[in-house]
Amino acid sequence: GPSGISEVLLFSGLQEHLTGQPGVCNVKVIHNDPATQQQISLWEKAMGCTLPFDLQQFYMSHDGGLLSWQYMYNKCSIHLGRVNINSLSELSVFNTLKTVDTTHPSLLDLTESGVSQSEMWSP
Repeated sequence: GPSGISEVLLFSGLQEHLTGQPGVCNVKVIHNDPATQQQISLWEKAMGCTLPFDLQQFYMSHDGGLLSWQYMYNKCSIHLGRVNINSLSELSVFNTLKTVDTTHPSLLDLTESGVSQSEMWSP
């Protein structure tokens, strides 16, 4: 797989850790099939932006996934934790425009290495 990522299952270390903890039960993992380059290209075209290379590589290894676990307390299992990584089809773009309020800047006003937000997202 890309960059050797697919050889390691998503959540595998956390799943092993949780399974070994006292009281933790019903550890469940859902692995989605990898996204294709065509799916990524179609998503980028539909959303009007380009995903960073490392995120493209991630989705071509694991198209999101879910890890959930419960805890046994007084003979009752309690839903304790859930980690969800959206699949490509569940991703959406939100406000990629810079703020115009100079007195209250937002995180959208940050740039990386002098590259503007619009150049980084390539809308």
